[in-house]
Amino acid sequence: MKKFLAISTALISQALFVSPVLASVTPPNKTGGNISDINGIYRSFANIMNWIFSFAIIIAVILIIGGGLSYMTNAGDEKKGSAAKQKIIYGFVGVAIVLGAWIIVRVIANYLGVSIYQPR
Repeated sequence: MKKFLAISTALISQALFVSPVLASVTPPNKTGGNISDINGIYRSFANIMNWIFSFAIIIAVILIIGGGLSYMTNAGDEKKGSAAKQKIIYGFVGVAIVLGAWIIVRVIANYLGVSIYQPR
């Protein structure tokens, strides 16, 4: 349980502190850079959330791959095998949480009647 809390804390802190910085690096495009109206604010928020979700998915996939590699190289050790299985499970739980949060953001945006998709 302590490992789960440590991993969760690390993922959440990375998502909250690193991803907004990465999102601010992207240049504003012609349709989404204007925040003078409510749709522009929602689009900017959606852009930041997309960066956070993308970063969290990448971390979860790295966790799944790392757990798979640990599982393959455990050399028959039961403790290493169960720790690797836990990493894989935590990775899949992370993916499920991120996808659920992404769906919630999209449902709320649709409920509010705002367009958060930027036309290309």
